[in-house]
Amino acid sequence: AFLTGSPCLSIGVTSITALMAYSNLRGAEYSEANGEEAWVDLLGTYSVFVGIASIVLAISGAAKLVSFIPKPVKAGWKLGFALAAFAAQAPGAA
Repeated sequence: AFLTGSPCLSIGVTSITALMAYSNLRGAEYSEANGEEAWVDLLGTYSVFVGIASIVLAISGAAKLVSFIPKPVKAGWKLGFALAAFAAQAPGAA
């Protein structure tokens, strides 16, 4: 891990989904209160629902709505995700 606190550099949709899950579900707190097995079950359920929502949005043609979002907003959105992924993996971030 030359630049990150993680032995594997993880960027992209999968790492953003993982960061969102950890943040939304309060991973550390939940795991301490309910045990790691319960956390794994909850995370698996969350992942399935994210997948189902993605499929429903794809089938419904929601991607067409992206054309109405200005390019600077999309660029800022991508930059925000990139910074969040980097910050989560930076040394000492955990």
